[in-house]
Amino acid sequence: MIQPLSMSLHLTRSIAAIFFPFLLQAQVSSVKLIVHVPPPQGRPVFVAGQFNGWKAADSIYMMKKENDSTYSLVVPVYKNVKYQYKYASGGWDRVELALNDSGIRNRSFICTSNKTKIRDTVAKWDTPKPQQALSPQMLRIKAMKDSLMAGLQPKLNEMQLLLREYILNLLQEKPSMETDNRITADINHRFSDLYGRINELFHKVFQEMSFDQKQQIKKALTAPGAEKDFINTLGTAINDATR
Repeated sequence: MIQPLSMSLHLTRSIAAIFFPFLLQAQVSSVKLIVHVPPPQGRPVFVAGQFNGWKAADSIYMMKKENDSTYSLVVPVYKNVKYQYKYASGGWDRVELALNDSGIRNRSFICTSNKTKIRDTVAKWDTPKPQQALSPQMLRIKAMKDSLMAGLQPKLNEMQLLLREYILNLLQEKPSMETDNRITADINHRFSDLYGRINELFHKVFQEMSFDQKQQIKKALTAPGAEKDFINTLGTAINDATR
């Protein structure tokens, strides 16, 4: 389940996933995801990952129903870039789980051709749990995050316009290198500004915490296997430490 601070964490990851491939001159491609799910519950199936900013109920990434247990979706990606993703049934409170009800690691793929197909199976779905009241400390942290997001949204909109211009240029018979270089430089500048704001947020968040809370988070981040899903581990650790 996505934790209160995760919007900023996933923002960092999604920006990198969207714009770093530009700088690497990656080729536009697509992958077809095919997933077999548990018996129908009258809810749609979505895929969420680095390719859509980890939005768990993004209508653009709602999968097409093939039959009662099979769904599919063609996802535009960049060749030779690693993407992480998961399936959800309408939100992070309905994300896929293992049969023993434990969470699973992010799935991943690297698209190497225009005909890449990936077949997955969801063992079971999580079910919504009663919402716990946030502690005063977490409420302050959430207010910081909300303030950051309000300030970043115009910047994100501007970067989407740059993305559109970048793609349209690549679709030309003879793409303009001048346009390509200009947009790349602009993206570098804007990403640096976004990173600076997110960096400021983390400084403020950790200033809110006691030494014991920091040690609790550090213990979670240095546990065996934590590095394999660092973003989710960090979000969970911050949430647990500030209850």
